[in-house]
Amino acid sequence: MKSFRFTVLIGMLLALLLGAGVMLLRRDPGTASSPARLTAEREAQPVQADPRLRLGSNGEQAGSGLSRVEAPDRRDLVRLREAPHGDNHGQTQGFGIIDELPAGTAVLMKCYEDGQAPRDGNSRRWFWVVEAPAGSPHPGVAGYVWSDLVWDQIRVPRCDASMTKPTSPLRNSAVSLTRGAPARAGYYYSVRLAKFPPGWHATVYCMDASDEFAFHSFELVVGADGTAGRDDGCYSGVPGAHRVSVWDIESASVTWSTSAPPRATGAPSLPADARPQQPGRSATPDMPEPAPAPVTRVVTVRNLVTNGANAMREDKPAYLSTRTEPLCRPHGCALAGTEMSSGDHVVATCQVRGTNITNGQNDSSVDDGNPGLFSSDLWYGIHWSDGRTGFLSEVWIQPDDRGGLNLPNC
Repeated sequence: MKSFRFTVLIGMLLALLLGAGVMLLRRDPGTASSPARLTAEREAQPVQADPRLRLGSNGEQAGSGLSRVEAPDRRDLVRLREAPHGDNHGQTQGFGIIDELPAGTAVLMKCYEDGQAPRDGNSRRWFWVVEAPAGSPHPGVAGYVWSDLVWDQIRVPRCDASMTKPTSPLRNSAVSLTRGAPARAGYYYSVRLAKFPPGWHATVYCMDASDEFAFHSFELVVGADGTAGRDDGCYSGVPGAHRVSVWDIESASVTWSTSAPPRATGAPSLPADARPQQPGRSATPDMPEPAPAPVTRVVTVRNLVTNGANAMREDKPAYLSTRTEPLCRPHGCALAGTEMSSGDHVVATCQVRGTNITNGQNDSSVDDGNPGLFSSDLWYGIHWSDGRTGFLSEVWIQPDDRGGLNLPNC
C-alpha cells in the first residue's frame, strides 16, 4: 500500500513538472515578459534629456549656437580657469583664475576635456569656452568652465593642444595717456583705448613716479567702435613719469614737473603778508604744508576658506598684488616673496574699494550658512617689510581688523 501511494505521488509531481514545461514552451511572445515587448515599452517611454543641453528642431543636441554660464546662486560669479581644475583641486581663490563671469554670461563652447571634479563625486568634464562678442565682460577671453555650470550645451569635440592655445583678444589693442586738465594737485590723466573688443570692461590702473604700483583704478566700457576714454579718472601731483595700464597693456610714460595746480589765467596773487598764517609758520610764498603723520594699523592675516557647512580650512598662501582684484597672479601682478598665512602680521596704510571677492564656494550652496563665510570689496594698502607696497583684500584679514580701521583712502 505504501509503495502504491509513493508511486502515485511521484506521478503527480511528474505531471506538474511536465505541465509547467509545456507552459514555458508555449509562452505568448506578446506578454510583458517577452524581450520584444520589453524593448517596445522602453522605446515608447520619453527620454529624460539633460536640461542643460541645447536641443535642435529634431530633438537631438544642437551643434551650434551660444551657450551661457550659470551659478547655483545667480548672485555668484562663475570662474574661468586656465586648466580643467588641475592642481587647483578644491581651491576657491588665487591661482589659475582667468576671469569671473556673472550668471547668464554668453559663451562660445569650443571643446571638452575631462579633468578633476571641483568636489568628489561630481562630473569631471570641463568645457573650453570663449566669452561671447556681446554680453560678456571681456569678449574673446578663453578658458575652462566646469560642465555643470554651462547651460545650452552644444556638441563639441574633445580638446587638443591646437584648440586650447590661448590667443589674446587684445593683441592689436592700444592704451594711450596724455596730460589732462589741471587738478587739485598736478594734472588729470587723459586716457584713451583703441582697437579693444566692443563691450570689454576695461579696468584702468593709474601709476606715477612715487611708486611702481597703481595708486588708483577706474573702469571703462569699450564702445561698438572699439574705443573708450576718460579725462578725469585719476590725477597726480607727483613730478616725473606717469603711465596707465589695462590688462597687460601699458601706455607710454608722460612726464610733468609740477606738484601744484597752475594758477588760472587772470587770477590775482595775494601778497605774502596777506596769506593765511599758522602758528610757528612764516608767510614765505608757496611754502609747502607740512606732511601729516602717516596713519597705519597692524592687522592679522586670516587666510581661511570655507570647508563645507561649518568648518574652515587654510587656503594656499595669500599674497600682495599690485591690483585690487583676485586675478592678479596669472597676469604678473603678484608681488614675489609676499606670501602670507594665518597669524602673520602686516602693516596697513590705507583702504580702497576694488573687486568684490569671497572666501566661500561660488559653485556650491553647501557653505551658504557657514558662520565664517565673508565677502567684501574693501582692500587694504599694505606696506611690506622691504619697503614695497601692495593690496590685500580684507577677506584675508581677521574680523576684528576689518572695516577700514579709519585708514585714509589709498
